Amino acid sequence: MSPESVFRETPPALVCLAPAKINWYLEVLRRRDDGYHELETIMSPLAWGDELQFWPRDDNQFNLQVIGPEHQIALLPPATDNLVLRSLSLLRNRTETHQGMDVRLIKRLPLQAGLGGGSSDAATTLLAANRLWNLQQSWAELEAIASEIGSDVPFFVRGQSALCCGRGEKITPLDGPDRVPCLIICPPFGLSTPEVFRHVDLISPRIDREAFMKAFCEKNLARLTQRMANRLQSAAEAINLRIALIQNTVAKTGPLAGQMTGSGSCFFALYRTETAARRASAWLSAQLRDCRFVLTQTVSRRENLGNNRSSYQIDG
Repeated sequence: MSPESVFRETPPALVCLAPAKINWYLEVLRRRDDGYHELETIMSPLAWGDELQFWPRDDNQFNLQVIGPEHQIALLPPATDNLVLRSLSLLRNRTETHQGMDVRLIKRLPLQAGLGGGSSDAATTLLAANRLWNLQQSWAELEAIASEIGSDVPFFVRGQSALCCGRGEKITPLDGPDRVPCLIICPPFGLSTPEVFRHVDLISPRIDREAFMKAFCEKNLARLTQRMANRLQSAAEAINLRIALIQNTVAKTGPLAGQMTGSGSCFFALYRTETAARRASAWLSAQLRDCRFVLTQTVSRRENLGNNRSSYQIDG
């Protein structure tokens, strides 16, 4: 049976949300000898992301079907480099199972956006295969595999707010603010992560991590939003002047705070109420006509694996 007919004729065994993330705080400490940068960042998942559908197989075949905007699919790496298939292959090799998987990826998160879409897809695939193949791998075992796939993948395996250090693979779970209305602003362009890091300023005074962490863990929105910062944003502004323009336009809506997430190009703005976020989205859509806006919320901890697409989002 061809992959197309498998996806078309049989219902999936598991449907999962692969959530996006935001970086509340991101500091770059130094460039490491291995070429990576030493980071400190605090991230939270969102109630919005890609959708992954899984069909386990009795043989050892993997099939991947990707659905989404053509311009986004064109930017995806070839199947041999796809993080979903790489996750399946690594997990199978480590556990010496002989099972296979058909996966449909419904791509909603933009690429080169700082939202962690590829890493989240990879982590969600590890979690789903661990369940469907009945492997009973521990968190530590799954995170060890995840760290070989990408820097942010271990964070998404754990699926909760966390302080991430090193390349991002050293995870300290945190109990942070939950269900904060969050407006995502997606420009019509992406930013290359290596290019952004090449422009990063490592000389300016460091961000006060301890003060931010204290406010974050106390869930004091007023204090933590005053201390939010992203070291990579000035680097992104040096590459594309529209980054600063978007920042200034978003600030006019009166959010609690707003900044670029990750290495960009997407922004997020936090509001006290969903109503305020909706009003901001309506106004911004008239000012930034070529941007895409998504209303969602922060998630302190992913409750379940296998939920369908979150109902708490307006993807317009």
